[in-house]
Amino acid sequence: MKVFMLANVPKAWIMTMKGPYVPMKVVGESEVPKEEVEWTNDDLVKIMINNKAINMLQCALNPTEFHRVSGCDTAKEMWDMLEALGKVYPPQEVVRKVLRSLLKSWEAKKMAIEESKDLNTLKLEDLIGKLMTYEIEVQGDGGVEIVEKKNKNVAFKASNQKEESEDDASNDESSN
Repeated sequence: MKVFMLANVPKAWIMTMKGPYVPMKVVGESEVPKEEVEWTNDDLVKIMINNKAINMLQCALNPTEFHRVSGCDTAKEMWDMLEALGKVYPPQEVVRKVLRSLLKSWEAKKMAIEESKDLNTLKLEDLIGKLMTYEIEVQGDGGVEIVEKKNKNVAFKASNQKEESEDDASNDESSN
C-alpha cells in the first residue's frame, strides 16, 4: 500500500501515517479549526489528499476489512485500525490471552498452570496440550459412564427381545 500511495499521491501516504490536514485559524491566542466556508483552495487540496488516501485504502480492502473500517473518518484511523486487526502478538502474550479466555470451570487448571509454569517460556503448543489432557481427564470419565449405561440398556433390551422370540419359537415347535 505504501508503494502504491507513494507512486500515485505521495502526500497521501504521509497523511495516512501522520494524520489528516485540519485547516486552522487563530482566534485570540488559540488555534481553532476553520469552518468549511473559510477553507482556502490550498486547504481544499490538502483535504482532498486525505480523501484520496481513504479511497485508495478502501479500494484495496476485501469486503470484511472494508466493513471494519468504513466508520473511520481519516486515512490514519483506517490504517491504525487495519494494523490493530493484523497485529502479531508475541508468543508469551498469546499464552496469557488463552489463559484469560478460559471459562470459570477451568479456573483450577488455569491457576495450576500459572503457578507451576513460567509463562514467559511456556509454548502455546504445550499449553494447548495441557488443556486438552485436562479436558479428557475431567470430561472423559463422564462420557464413558454414559456410553456404558447406554450399552447396558440396549444390551438388556436386545436380550429381552431375543428371549421372547425364542420362547415364541419353542412354543410353536411344541404345539406342532
